[in-house]
Formats: sequence, C-alpha cells, structure tokens
Amino acid sequence: KADVNDQLSYALIYDQPFGADVDYPTGTGYFAQGASAEFNSHALTGVLRYKMPSNVSVYGGIRVQSVEATAVVPFAGNYSVEGDRDVGVGYVLGAAYEKPEIALRVSLTYNSKIKHDVTTAETSVLGGPNTSNTEIETPQSLNLEFQTGIAADTLLFGGVRWVEWSEFDISPANYQTLTSGGSLVSYEDDVFTYTLGV
Repeated sequence: KADVNDQLSYALIYDQPFGADVDYPTGTGYFAQGASAEFNSHALTGVLRYKMPSNVSVYGGIRVQSVEATAVVPFAGNYSVEGDRDVGVGYVLGAAYEKPEIALRVSLTYNSKIKHDVTTAETSVLGGPNTSNTEIETPQSLNLEFQTGIAADTLLFGGVRWVEWSEFDISPANYQTLTSGGSLVSYEDDVFTYTLGV
C-alpha cells in the first residue's frame, strides 16, 4: 500500500482466497478411503482509495484470480478428475468511515463472484479420459469490519462476513452421470462468520 497524495492511495494484494487439500488414507474401513482432492487458487487485486474531507473514503479495484483442481474418488466408479488452470476477473468495492482521534474505523467491502470455465479431464469406469468444460463460480462476499479505541492503548475490534457458499458448485459432466446428478462439491447454506476482540 502507498499514498499517491493526501486524498488518493493504492494497494496491491496477493492472496489464496479458496483452497482444499484432502487425503483419506487406505486401510481404515472408511467409505471414502483412498479419496483425495486438491483445489488451489491465487488472486491479485489492485485497489484505489479516495479519501473525502468528511472522513469517508471509497475504494474499488479489479481482482484477477486463477483456480485449478484435482480429485480421486474410488468409491464413485474409480473416478478421477483434473481441471486445468483457468483465470477469471472480478472486482472489489467498498466504503469506510474513520475518526482518527478515537481510532474509529468502520468499513464495508463487497467482493464479486468470479466465473471460471475449467477444461476438465475425467476418468472412470465409464471410460475415458473424457474432456469437458466445467463452470465454477467462486462465491461473492460482504465484509463489515470495525475498530474503536476504548481506553489508552486498547482497541475493540470485530466484524461480520457473509459468503454465498450456497451458490458454489463443482459438477463435472462425467461425475454427474456416475452419481445421477450429484455434485463433486456443493453447499446447502451461506456462511456467516463473526469476530470480536480487544
């Protein structure tokens, strides 16, 4: 992060926003033994912030994200899949209010969903490898965060984060055929996360 002048600043952010690394050992008797999955993502976000005289600032930017995935599911027809790396683009928007004399800061940040069209190679008892295209959308999210001074050298801080996981779904074509329309990964509900600290 750096300041351009008193009103304008910018930030360049690298993160790995989504991921999974699962490996069930064999010989356990568990129905998923031998199954494994890996999902990797990398994102680079460029953000500009404009600070207004009223202690309110607005910010926004572009997010470039890559995803790739592999999975082995022996109990579903000895199924395996490999998804090539795909790059998608989304955006970030937000606003904040600050009152430095009491260390107060409240911000609201929206991260858009990002669509990926992943070239997918699948192998199973049905034959293969079969190559298809799998659409993956990483979920949109909304973050409300705050901090305020409550005593000398003491801050109260916290936040609420909403992620629309109910819209996240990975359903390669061959896997759907094997499981009569099942999803490799999906979630029923959105997720709210709360934080509070001193």
